[in-house]
Amino acid sequence: MSPVPTLTAAGLGRGARIGLPFMASSVLYGLAFGLLANETGIAAAEAAAMSLVVFSGSAQVAIVQAWASHPGLLAVFLTVVVANVRYVLMGAALRSDLAPLGPLKATLALLPLVDGSFAIALRERARGDHDAGILLGSSLVSYVGWAVGTVAGAAAGRLVANPKAIGLDFVIVAFCAASAAMMAQGFRRLREICPAAAAMGAVVLCELLAPGPWTVVVAGLTAAIVAALLYGPAQRPVLDRREPKP
Repeated sequence: MSPVPTLTAAGLGRGARIGLPFMASSVLYGLAFGLLANETGIAAAEAAAMSLVVFSGSAQVAIVQAWASHPGLLAVFLTVVVANVRYVLMGAALRSDLAPLGPLKATLALLPLVDGSFAIALRERARGDHDAGILLGSSLVSYVGWAVGTVAGAAAGRLVANPKAIGLDFVIVAFCAASAAMMAQGFRRLREICPAAAAMGAVVLCELLAPGPWTVVVAGLTAAIVAALLYGPAQRPVLDRREPKP
């Protein structure tokens, strides 16, 4: 039988401790966003409010980069949806662990979900720890780091005229690389690497043929399709026979 998931204060604390490296990277990521927002002409208070309410680095950076062209509300909405649609796939991947908690606790655990906390949750689940507090705790420390970094970056914007000159434009790439490295620790078989490899191939093709914010969507859908083909219903009877009957 599958382990019964929990959501405990102890798990929350463990998740916060495990997520501290991602909190540090979130501070740097937020710092880069704050500087970019200041360069675009967005006030420090506005940038801070955006980070506290939206809490999506990829979406916020995309919106700020397009700010000079005065995008309409619909364009902003579609940008946020496209940049964050991957969280639908992440939530689906965590469904087996969170569904027994009920809608309220499951929503609470998923609401501040970020790439780093998703990677941590998958790794700890593979190790046999099904406490959803780990997911929530690691997400919350990233939220704090993101907010602090944004405020610091927006406030220090006048001191750094060109963020790219000191390499802050590389922070986003480094953050994503750290998330990928964390997830790779959970791989045990070659088959588990195939969805990630397919997603990387999709990203490369998109960037060569039609770069844009939809690259994230294409990569996520590609990985999901490959995973569905590799772990389709035809394999379920084999897995079911290994589980004891109730």
